[in-house]
Amino acid sequence: PRGQAPRGLVAFWRTHPVYMLLAALVALATLNVRLAPLRVSPAAMMAGRGFGRAANPGGTGQPKKKPSKPSSKRRGRAPPRQKIGSLEAKLLQEHAASCAAAEATFAVCASDGDGEYAAGWTAHPVPAGAVSETLYSADQPLLLESEGPLLSESECGALTNAMLLHGAAGGWDSRYPLAGYTREVKVSDMPAALEMLNGALRSTLLPAAASAFGLDASHLRVNEALVVQYDAASGHNALPIHRDFSLLTMNVALSPSDSYAGGGTWFEHSGETLVCERGGALLHAGGLPHCGVPVTRGVRHLLVLFLLAAPLPLLAGRLQAIGAAAGTKPQFFSQP
Repeated sequence: PRGQAPRGLVAFWRTHPVYMLLAALVALATLNVRLAPLRVSPAAMMAGRGFGRAANPGGTGQPKKKPSKPSSKRRGRAPPRQKIGSLEAKLLQEHAASCAAAEATFAVCASDGDGEYAAGWTAHPVPAGAVSETLYSADQPLLLESEGPLLSESECGALTNAMLLHGAAGGWDSRYPLAGYTREVKVSDMPAALEMLNGALRSTLLPAAASAFGLDASHLRVNEALVVQYDAASGHNALPIHRDFSLLTMNVALSPSDSYAGGGTWFEHSGETLVCERGGALLHAGGLPHCGVPVTRGVRHLLVLFLLAAPLPLLAGRLQAIGAAAGTKPQFFSQP
C-alpha cells in the first residue's frame, strides 16, 4: 500500500544494523552542511535581522554592511553662496531693462552738476512711514515745491501745443479709457517735443531733481514722460488716488493757474492740495499716495516725469505696480 516501505528493504536494515547506523550519520552530516548558511545568531534573531541572508564569516550573524557612498559634504568647505530668490532676480532684471529703455529714449546727464535751476525748493512735511520704499534717507524731505520756474513760458506752450495737435490727429493715450480720467500723450510719441524735452532734462530738470534729493544727476533715468490734460468740459478732469511707480515724480505746470478752476495735486498724508504756477514744479517720492483734483472750469496741462535711479532698484514699488495692474479699484477725491 501507498505510504509503506518495501518489505525487502526493511528486512535488510534489520539484518545489517551497522550499515543502518552509517547511513544515518551520513544523512545528518549532509543536513548540517545545507543548514549552515542559514544559521543566525540569537542576538540577530532578537533584533529581527539576518533572515534570508548568509551569516558573516566571523560567525557574528550580523549582515555585511554595504560600502557607503562618498559624502558630498566635505569638512572645511565654505558654505554655498546665498542665491538671490527668483522673484527678486526677476525684479532686478526688469529694473535693468527699464533703465536701458529709458537711456535709449530720453536724455541722460553725462556727469553730476547743479544745472541751470537755482531758485530752490520749499519742503512740505511728510510723516515717517508714508512710503514703503527704504531708499530715502531719514532726513530727506519727500515732498518739495519749486520756488521758481523750471521751464520757460515758451517751453510750456510748445509742450501744450504738441499735445493738442497729437491728440487731435492721432487720439489720446488709451491708458485711461473711462470717463473721469485725464487725457494724456507720451512725449516719446511727439518727436519735436521729445527733442525739446531732452534739452531741458540735461540743462535743468534732471540736475534740479537730483540736487533736491541728494542724488547724482547721471544716475537718474526718465522711465516715462507724459503731457496730461485735465479738461472740465469733456469730463476727463481728474485722477484717482494712487501711487506712482517711480523713485521721484516731477509735475511741471504747463498752464497758468488762472486758466482753470479746481485742480491741483492732493496728498493723502496731509490732506493738502498744492497748485503751481506755470513752469513751476512739484517733486515728490513716487510712493506718496496722491490724486489729481477735478478741474471744474477750463483746462489744466501738466508735464509729468517718472524718474528712476540706475543704482537704486524699486523692488517694493515694482510689486505695487504689478498689484495695481492686476485690478486695484480707483478712488476719486471729493472736494468738500
